[in-house]
Amino acid sequence: MRTRVFVPLLMALAVPLGAMAAAPVAAQTGIALLTDVQAQNMGDFDRVTFTFEGGTPTILKADYFDGPAALSPSGLLVSPPVAGPPRLQITMGGASGTDLTVNPPHDTYTGPTRFSPNLSKVVELVEVEDFEATLSWVIGLRGREVVVTVQVLNGPTRVVVDIPHDDTIVTVAPSFTG
Repeated sequence: MRTRVFVPLLMALAVPLGAMAAAPVAAQTGIALLTDVQAQNMGDFDRVTFTFEGGTPTILKADYFDGPAALSPSGLLVSPPVAGPPRLQITMGGASGTDLTVNPPHDTYTGPTRFSPNLSKVVELVEVEDFEATLSWVIGLRGREVVVTVQVLNGPTRVVVDIPHDDTIVTVAPSFTG
């Protein structure tokens, strides 16, 4: 049974008038530049946060997948394999870890592209794509697939992935009386 990933249409844009005039070139082109990736235990759930500047990414895909993770666009398998299963892929459009509007290009995300926070659910994070303003990360999890919430938030601009710790299967059975 496949578990759904919940991606709410929750995106609050609060840009003061005049802010665009002072915005960097990357903001004017609309590319969200990745600056940080964090994973934290929030008590009842693990949270993965991708923080951006200069634009707002869109969530193109947030889904579990079977099989090994592959680098895109090459198709080469990630080695060693990403932790899991389950594995969750988050693909963001209009996003990159490199500002290509300057010469020479400047990496805005200088953190690791593979790391193991070893939380209750989140075991590993691996960047598998940063190509043509498409940015994808695979999150290796422990336990069962759970319903995940993925949101784009502002103040600062970020994509937040919340992964509940409780992976028990809830069985609903009808109750007949009378």
